[in-house]
Amino acid sequence: MVTDLEGVVLQQTRVAVSARVGRRERLAKLDDCVRRTLAAAGVRPEQVWSTGVATTGLVDGTGKVMLSDSVPEWTGVDLAGHLRRLVAAPVRVENDCKLAALAESWRGVARHAGNVVFLLAGLRTGAGLIIDGKLHRGFSNAAGEIGALPAAGWLRAPQHLNDWLVANHPPGTERAEYAGDDVEPVFLAARDGERGAARAVRGYVRDIAVGASALVLMLDPELVVIGGGFSRSADVLVEPLRRELDRWCLRTPEIRVSEFGDEGVALGAVRLALEEVEATRYDGNLPRDAAEVLT
Repeated sequence: MVTDLEGVVLQQTRVAVSARVGRRERLAKLDDCVRRTLAAAGVRPEQVWSTGVATTGLVDGTGKVMLSDSVPEWTGVDLAGHLRRLVAAPVRVENDCKLAALAESWRGVARHAGNVVFLLAGLRTGAGLIIDGKLHRGFSNAAGEIGALPAAGWLRAPQHLNDWLVANHPPGTERAEYAGDDVEPVFLAARDGERGAARAVRGYVRDIAVGASALVLMLDPELVVIGGGFSRSADVLVEPLRRELDRWCLRTPEIRVSEFGDEGVALGAVRLALEEVEATRYDGNLPRDAAEVLT
């Protein structure tokens, strides 16, 4: 996304990348996406004032990925250094779940809430925490990584959906090929009343609810916000999740669904870039005729 300094999106580009590609191909796709978006917006690299980048995994203060177990060859990638070859302005890198939470606190359904548990629901599950109106990163930027605990259930949760997909593959396709990146058919079938699909969704929700309940009990938030790709199917997720939270939590907070869909992460990166400009150039007071910001 290329935006102005008020966060208004001027141009955006989406490039599809398989979850299984390695570092070199993924970075090449990133380069292509950045160049195409700048060109379409009519912005030269030297006009960019700040860049925000979202990535899966743990990120250190220099913009390097310290650990990523969901993307091949991604641990150790210096994303900030890589992007500085394309744009001269400061580059800030942050975990995708944290940035999605930041977007909700900035312009989303949590903008009036001080304490929020954000759940990034997708092929993997992650969390971001807003405490007293600010993104909580923790001592080593690892706050909210409860999914690393096997007992939380987040690692095994998508398997319920994949098992249904494999068992209900379309005629003429291989069973093993019909599981992977797209689980939307499970939610569609559950919405239509297919019992096996409904059981798969309930199993998925039961697993993510364990970690979500632990975060709710720890933080006592005003809101739990569901975002990410699965938020498009919130109509079959919210009520089962509320019932599970009722089982485990002393008080079940209000559950809201992100209005950003799968763009929340990128919008959080926009906010990250804007924070850099506010902190280093104008102390929070931005001129209305300023140049573009890239994320």
